[in-house]
Amino acid sequence: MKTTLNTVSKVLAATALVAIAGLAQAAPAGTATANISVSTTIIPKCTITTTPVAFGDFDPFTGVDLTTAGTVVVGCTKASTGLWVGLGDGANAVSGQRKMKHATLADTLNYALVMPTAVTPGAACPAFASGTAWTNTGAIPYKLGSQSPQDNTTWGLNRVALPSSPINAGANAVFTFTATAPTNIGTYAFSWRMLQESATWFGSTFTTNIT
Repeated sequence: MKTTLNTVSKVLAATALVAIAGLAQAAPAGTATANISVSTTIIPKCTITTTPVAFGDFDPFTGVDLTTAGTVVVGCTKASTGLWVGLGDGANAVSGQRKMKHATLADTLNYALVMPTAVTPGAACPAFASGTAWTNTGAIPYKLGSQSPQDNTTWGLNRVALPSSPINAGANAVFTFTATAPTNIGTYAFSWRMLQESATWFGSTFTTNIT
C-alpha cells in the first residue's frame, strides 16, 4: 500500500510539471524594436523654358535699333553644381552672326542677344532694354576674342581686354592692341568677336584678310 501511494504521488507530480510547462509555452512573447533604413537618390536634373523675343516693327530706312526682352527660366534640383546657361547663335547664323530669316524668302535680318552678367536665384533678371554695363572684372568679364577658328592664336593672342571698365550701355569702345604676324608667308584671317568669358559669344564678327 505504501508503494502504491508513492507511485501515485510521483505520477501526480509529473502531471503537474507538464501542466506548468504548457502554461509557460502559452505565455505572451516579448517585444523588440529595430530601425529600418530608408533612402533615395535625387537625380540631378534641370528644366528650361523660354518666352519669345519679339522686336516689333522695324524700319529698315531709319535703321534705328530695337530693344526688347525675352525670358529663360531654368530650374534645377537642389545643390546642383557645374551649371552653365548660354545662348546659341540660332538656326540661321552666319560666321557667328545671329540672323532672322523671312518665313518664305531668303532675306535675313541681323540681331543680337545679351545676357545679364549675374542673376539671383528666384529673382527676375534685368532686361537688356535697361542696359548692361560691360566690365573686365568678375567671373565672366567682357572681352574681344579671336575667331576663324574660334580661340586661335594665329596673331599671338586670342583675348583682348576692354580698353576701360565699365563701358556703359550705348557707349563706344576702341580696342588697341599689338598682334604678332604669323611666321609663315601667306594670307590669314584677322577675325574678332565680343564675348562674355565662360558664358557666350555675341554680336557680329569682324573679319579682314591680311597677307
